[in-house]
Amino acid sequence: MSLKEIIHRKKTVDRLAELVIASIGSVSGGYKVDKTDMRALLETAGYESRIRRGIEMHSHDFSAETPRIVVLDNELKLYETDTEDIAVRKNPTLGEMVRLKSIRKILNDQDVVVASRADTVRAIRKEILQSMDLSFTEADIGELYREACDALDHGRGEDLVAILAMFAEILALSPPDSHLPGDLAVFGQKNESEKDLRFGPLYIYSYSGNLLHRYNRVLPAAASKNPGTYRDLLFGETEPDMEGVGVIDDLRQKAIALPEKILRID
Repeated sequence: MSLKEIIHRKKTVDRLAELVIASIGSVSGGYKVDKTDMRALLETAGYESRIRRGIEMHSHDFSAETPRIVVLDNELKLYETDTEDIAVRKNPTLGEMVRLKSIRKILNDQDVVVASRADTVRAIRKEILQSMDLSFTEADIGELYREACDALDHGRGEDLVAILAMFAEILALSPPDSHLPGDLAVFGQKNESEKDLRFGPLYIYSYSGNLLHRYNRVLPAAASKNPGTYRDLLFGETEPDMEGVGVIDDLRQKAIALPEKILRID
């Protein structure tokens, strides 16, 4: 599998997890989960599905001595127990409701629940990514570098930004927390401090001008969330610290210098 394919697959998994987590929210005192995307995430993880007493369950191995089972409902709990035990706890029969042992199970499932809601999603995402070969080589980086240079040279903005996004994945760079003008693509390093979120150094590309700049500036949170900040930098009087192919080479060198040639999971 090529580095492009690896990054694409990782980003697909990340996106599915983000969509499910974003869907989790209070609805009339309860919770609503995007079951379609969560089901896709579980299928990607290689989980099998089973319905018991109307409960949709997913597991790698239902026959294991203590299987790990995700119940696909709005609580999205990850259990370490069997399907029969989950059925008693989630949808007990009338007879089970009057048995002391069953009542205890129904009222308290903390002895078998490993995670719930967003924590379950994160656990499945991590499981998928840990099963993948996320390593890359210097040759892989060289290929990205050459493709990026060619895209910049011929003004193919969409191709260039796609490769910049791959470098961002490798170097743990992110877009800013703001709605950018359609003409711009921006990546930078997010640095959490005790008082503020700081964003930078900055990599900015303009589709219309086919301009690629790097600024060593680090922005405070308020400035990083202002879309005008990036346009002012690119088209104002501030001189870039690097531009053009030099920016791509900077990304290449940083990727090559990583002590471990592997995509980050967290």
